[in-house]
Amino acid sequence: MWMREDIGQVAGTVILFIAFFALWFALSRFIARLERQKRVSSQMANGARRIVRWIFLLVILIAVLQAAGIKLSGLVTGLLAVLSLLAVGFVAFWSLLSNILCGLLMMGMDIFRIGDEIELVEIAGGPGIKGRVVGFNLLNTLIREEKEAAVGRETAVPNNFFLQKCLRRIPGKGITLSAHLLKGAGGQDA
Repeated sequence: MWMREDIGQVAGTVILFIAFFALWFALSRFIARLERQKRVSSQMANGARRIVRWIFLLVILIAVLQAAGIKLSGLVTGLLAVLSLLAVGFVAFWSLLSNILCGLLMMGMDIFRIGDEIELVEIAGGPGIKGRVVGFNLLNTLIREEKEAAVGRETAVPNNFFLQKCLRRIPGKGITLSAHLLKGAGGQDA
């Protein structure tokens, strides 16, 4: 009894393969004819062939898995979980890379120095951060706040904020960010 069901599944899969290959062959010939008639460029035709090939391989893989009795819902759930983890990792890496790149740009642009008094101003008029620059590394800048409620509190501000927000600066007699980084002071007072 179970043999008949298996034979039916195998026959259905074989028929599906034949249909997919016939359709793939027809589409490939159609793309080649468009290329010969100069309606599409050879690069466009090659790209279309690759896309069609990958779509058909994916459909065939799904058909084989279905015929083998593998539930695709679990596979899709696992695939989506992996993709979401990759997306979270990409965003975290992008944020890290953004801060490093901004730190390098800040060293080259010399927008402030260790010991300068700066204020990051929110364009919308919200409260910003105001204080003296006391440390710098490629990821963040250490600011010692001088507000009445926060005297002496040190805040590590991500470097990409300095290139995204308005910055007020009262120059001091400090050292450049690159000199501070090379010196290895790592957040000590200037």
